[in-house]
Amino acid sequence: MSQINPNWLSELEVENIIREWINQRQPMAVLFVRLMHYTAYQAEYGWAQTDTVLHMLSQTLTDSISTVHDQAYCVARLFSGEFVVVCSPQYAVPIAQTVIDRFDHAVPAYYSAEAQQHSCVLDAVDRRGNPYRSPAISVGIAIVSSEQRALEHPIQIEAVADEVMRYIELLPGSRYVFDRRKK
Repeated sequence: MSQINPNWLSELEVENIIREWINQRQPMAVLFVRLMHYTAYQAEYGWAQTDTVLHMLSQTLTDSISTVHDQAYCVARLFSGEFVVVCSPQYAVPIAQTVIDRFDHAVPAYYSAEAQQHSCVLDAVDRRGNPYRSPAISVGIAIVSSEQRALEHPIQIEAVADEVMRYIELLPGSRYVFDRRKK
């Protein structure tokens, strides 16, 4: 596996930082960044090539944060295709849009010339053996902000982000979506 930024924090460290922001009542936004539609890509190109896309996404996150506002952010890789960023609310959209723009610009290079001619759409087979057309790998970003609701616990934030991410999965292409519900 390729090396992910060694300066990134562990999931536990991020959770502790979120708790600290909550306890200090600091405004915050938490961005859950997920690689989308990579199953068909992995089947076509293999795990090693999929890992290079994940590495590109991690570098895109790091570069985007530095471009938007080079300050104390915490970033962690949670699962194979998911990352989390904690920042001040005013930087959530600029970071998310920069990540999407850079990722979408870079990702076609990870496909064959033939796939690029077909907008990086791949013919795939699901777990039940049914053929389908898989869209190009994209990035989904669920944003949970203290400006919309009281954030009381890291598990609450993760649960809300998971709901938003399930909605994003229904939509085509790379995108970010805010949790807009108020409580």
